Amino acid sequence: MQDCFAMRVPKAEGRRQKAEGRRQKAEGRRQKAEGRRQKAEGRRQKAEGRRQKAEGRRDFSPDIVS
Repeated sequence: MQDCFAMRVPKAEGRRQKAEGRRQKAEGRRQKAEGRRQKAEGRRQKAEGRRQKAEGRRDFSPDIVS
């Protein structure tokens, strides 16, 4: 069995697939991080809304009404 180019092609193909897998893995990590950022942003907005709501309640305290 002689070593010819046709036998060496699959090795290059495997390397290409491996690189593609690494790229996909990195992309997945990026998406995951982005999701975490969005989630944190949502939590911040929610907390801000709660603060504003509490401030609004403070403004309408019954001692002002005479």
